[in-house]
Amino acid sequence: MPLSLEGPSIILLPEYLKLDEVDKPKPGVITYIDKDLKPIILKGGFVYSYARADGIRGQYLTTHSYINSWRSNNDSDEGHLRYFLQNLAAHRYLECVEAARVCTKYSS
Repeated sequence: MPLSLEGPSIILLPEYLKLDEVDKPKPGVITYIDKDLKPIILKGGFVYSYARADGIRGQYLTTHSYINSWRSNNDSDEGHLRYFLQNLAAHRYLECVEAARVCTKYSS
């Protein structure tokens, strides 16, 4: 995460749904949260929020929604692609290589 004089910066990430979208400019994606939630912390694409009724709870940003759900060898082709594209947008290239490695292993 890039740092500025004010601390860590948040970068708007695009959401790629297909491989042929990667080379085209796309606007950042917005994640909406309930209006009764007060965001506290953003860490690794997960927003921790406080709600008066429930206490602290959280949700993944739209751009990170599948990253934590990926099942590696047990995932579908669609799941591998979604994981790959979300990590690509988030500049997590080692995870992209891992997804490609899993796909290559099963395509041979």
